[in-house]
Amino acid sequence: MADAPAWRKVTERLEPARPLLVPNRRGRRGSTDPDASYSVQSEVNDLLAWVSTLPRPVDVVAHSLGGLIATEAVRQGAPAASLTLYDPVARPFADDAARAAIRRATDAGDLDAVVALINTAVSGYAEAHVARLRATRAWAPLVEPAGPAAAELEAIAAFEPPWADYGKLGVPVTLIAGEHTVHRPPYGESVAAFQRALGVDVLVLEGQDHIAHVAAPELLADTIAAHLPAG
Repeated sequence: MADAPAWRKVTERLEPARPLLVPNRRGRRGSTDPDASYSVQSEVNDLLAWVSTLPRPVDVVAHSLGGLIATEAVRQGAPAASLTLYDPVARPFADDAARAAIRRATDAGDLDAVVALINTAVSGYAEAHVARLRATRAWAPLVEPAGPAAAELEAIAAFEPPWADYGKLGVPVTLIAGEHTVHRPPYGESVAAFQRALGVDVLVLEGQDHIAHVAAPELLADTIAAHLPAG
């Protein structure tokens, strides 16, 4: 539930030391919502096509579902110089009941309810957490791009990562997680699975959960920058 503008404060912190390109994935500004053929591989194909147009291998930084997409794209030959993952997710992530409720809210056009359900039925936060989040600057940037969330959750559920191959990517990998997500479902299980597969340590963002790009962009940017290869 983020688009390129949601990462503006992170990118401003990283530039001009490194030139940056931040794409909008499917369903974000400038593209149509996922159709019936949508899958994780659809997103992987998009990323492979995009980075192949760039003049040299790039440092790929990816968040949440983007982390799964980016890892799989690198496995499939994306020209990457390094890979940085922040709270990457993979199955099992959202159960059948949660996905069905999110699909109903999406079909009804109630994206506010979609975001609330993802925080409660998927992420396990209490209603009080949702109320606090609604009162912050983070809520509106989550609601606006939430339209594809139901399709994305179905895609995650349908994709079985080839974990054994992720330890053989051939590029430096940095794995970042929020302090409040690394040990709680469903994010903690995903981070642990990526950690085992990649064979790397987890860098923990103190006091943060899954939306540090909005809540603590300077901290996230500095953590990314400190572990990128020299270039």
